[in-house]
Amino acid sequence: ARAQVTEGMSLTSGFKTALSEYYADNGVFPTLAIVGGTTSGKYVNDIVFNNVIGGTIAVTATFRTSGIAAQIAGDTFTLATVDGGKTWKCGNDQSLYTTNQVGTNFLPSACK
Repeated sequence: ARAQVTEGMSLTSGFKTALSEYYADNGVFPTLAIVGGTTSGKYVNDIVFNNVIGGTIAVTATFRTSGIAAQIAGDTFTLATVDGGKTWKCGNDQSLYTTNQVGTNFLPSACK
């Protein structure tokens, strides 16, 4: 399950640079449609942007419900910033989006 969570971290992290640069240039975060990028994977069902207010955004990956470890099926992994993309926090280290968050024991060490 932990290796499968890594896919969620990798896919959400793929948006960090584009989001930070867009915010620096425009003062707001773009929609997912404007940024583009990979929004699903072998284990990730989809990625959405949540809590987009000012310099705050949460990039959330929702894991599939089948073909994946039962412990994380349907759970989420979130990468978030509250300062326009200067710093990012993930997993239990962020508090913007915590619905069905992946259990601590499956998170990468940087996100606990």
